[in-house]
Amino acid sequence: MLDVRELGAVEGGKADCTAVFQEAVDRAKATGDKIFVPIGTYRIEGQLRGLDNVFIEGVASNKQYWSQEDDFATGASVLVGGGANVLFAEDVQRATIDNLCFTDFAKIAERTSPRSMRFRNCSFKNMVVLDAPSGEKGAYHNFRFFGCDFTNYGIDVTFKGRIIDSVWKDCTFVGAAAFDLVQAKANLIAHNRFEWIDRSFAIAMYACEYNQIIENFFDRVMGNAIVLRQGNRHIHVSENLFNRCGSGLTSGGKPADPPLTETAHAFIQLYGEFENVSIQNNVFCRGSSGDRGGEETPKYVLSKERNIPGCLFTFRGNLTESACTDRLLYVDGEQYGKMSADTDAVFSALTEDVVDLARISRGPVTVYNSAAVKVTEIPLHLIVHNAGGRIKLAPGGIQAGLVYGGRVNGRPRYSRDEILFESVEPSRAEGKAGGSRLVYEVPVPRSMSGAPHTLNLLYRTGGKPDGSVELCGEDGRVLLKLPPLPPLAGAEEQGAYTETFVVSEGYLGQMMHLHIYASRDQPDAAGAWVEVEAVSVGYGRSVSKTFTDRMR
Repeated sequence: MLDVRELGAVEGGKADCTAVFQEAVDRAKATGDKIFVPIGTYRIEGQLRGLDNVFIEGVASNKQYWSQEDDFATGASVLVGGGANVLFAEDVQRATIDNLCFTDFAKIAERTSPRSMRFRNCSFKNMVVLDAPSGEKGAYHNFRFFGCDFTNYGIDVTFKGRIIDSVWKDCTFVGAAAFDLVQAKANLIAHNRFEWIDRSFAIAMYACEYNQIIENFFDRVMGNAIVLRQGNRHIHVSENLFNRCGSGLTSGGKPADPPLTETAHAFIQLYGEFENVSIQNNVFCRGSSGDRGGEETPKYVLSKERNIPGCLFTFRGNLTESACTDRLLYVDGEQYGKMSADTDAVFSALTEDVVDLARISRGPVTVYNSAAVKVTEIPLHLIVHNAGGRIKLAPGGIQAGLVYGGRVNGRPRYSRDEILFESVEPSRAEGKAGGSRLVYEVPVPRSMSGAPHTLNLLYRTGGKPDGSVELCGEDGRVLLKLPPLPPLAGAEEQGAYTETFVVSEGYLGQMMHLHIYASRDQPDAAGAWVEVEAVSVGYGRSVSKTFTDRMR
């Protein structure tokens, strides 16, 4: 064993010991001996080169500490930098570092790709550990941190930029944001603790691939626990426990300066323009913002940054009951159309969280309700089995999805799919000057007021028909304009048209008129025609056997 004191290292943190440590590295490479760093503080103002099959060990347990305490001074093997120097050169190949404390280095290593660089039970204080900016050449590969502690109140981020094929396991992060990764790939962040993070996030990723964030504990992060920006692919966030994030308060209880944006008051913030992002089987818990009380936090589980499309992700198996103070999902600017998620398909209770998920779900979401509840709306993809239930929608809220049984806003709903109107007799309208159309009278029962109707058509066309589809009241006033009939390739082709619409609760008529136009005022109306072979209007998505038999 090579004892650095026996080689001439001076403890106390004043004398530069770079030459002594370099001699120890050179001897260790030649002999295979372990380098031993006794308890004390050793200053290294230069850089250590040529580490290959080198093992360096100190005498110190992990140092989990707070900003006002100097645990490095209470029995530890500590390496202190000169403030601007990087400790390990880019030619490192294989090294294992155990039980050492590091502080005041510009970073721990130059951008390098060793075969293996392992840190075990080490502590890092007030220093960036790895930094590979995206605008510069080089990246870090094959770094491993096991059981390490990072307490960095004096910096913004501990690990930054392009880091590849690296692992952080059983570590603790306090103070600064832990990761701001850009173009990082194939990393594992597992079994770590992120606590008292005095920044707007603990982990942020931009244009990263194949990264896993699993089985971590996030507690008392001032802003988001995780921020997923644009360009991410194949990111897996699973089996984590989230607690008390997004408070907007520092570890000392002071408000963030500048104040956080609204999207920062969520456990996870999503941007968009990414793919195959998976958020599954996590536990989200709200709690008081301080150790001895304070306002409960956060407001939201998920938040979405505005004006960024392509927010495609999976959100399944997560426990969100009592997770936040306001609602599961906050979408800046109410731009729900820029999000699309694979969500859980079945829920046992109708809540606003379920409504939020149905707004962005790619497929149907089914919920069972038998209680009196109030929600903002029933989105298109939500199916409510409402036996005995009474649903009250918020002012301006609509029922775009299906509710079977019970009542919505005091009006009864059918307990199954029902056909309200059907005609399977072909009808044809020929284009002509002044306009030509097909007209169908569709009943509006009281139970369908404010409920979604599904219109199904089988049709053929010729020439250049207008193809407009409108719903008018008994007085002839246009209630709704639906999308026009899609053009067909030829006169023998049969088209299938399906649209869902909602008749306002304010409409008091018992009938509405369905108009399908062959022509209106277009100059080339001659030769245009529309033929409807079957038409059906109903509650639900079913059509009759007779209608189905008309399909070709």
